Amino acid sequence: MAPIANNGSQFIYKRVVRPFVLKHQKQVDEALDKFQGMAADAINEVMKRTQKVAGEAEVAAREAAADAASKAAADAVNAGLDDKKVN
Repeated sequence: MAPIANNGSQFIYKRVVRPFVLKHQKQVDEALDKFQGMAADAINEVMKRTQKVAGEAEVAAREAAADAASKAAADAVNAGLDDKKVN
């Protein structure tokens, strides 16, 4: 139902919801502050781990590229030596 004046939603809000929230506002604010701190800590931890994994992946990629370049160079040298043996 749409929140119009005649369906009781304003009555429930004014008589139940609002007084409850106002009565417990301090506890709600404290819980939200605690949650915000926990969320910030979790995000920081995820960022640290992500940076660590990214760094490790970069090192692995550089090593793989260097290995591939070395293999390609060795294959080129061997191919040149094989051509000389045929001639």
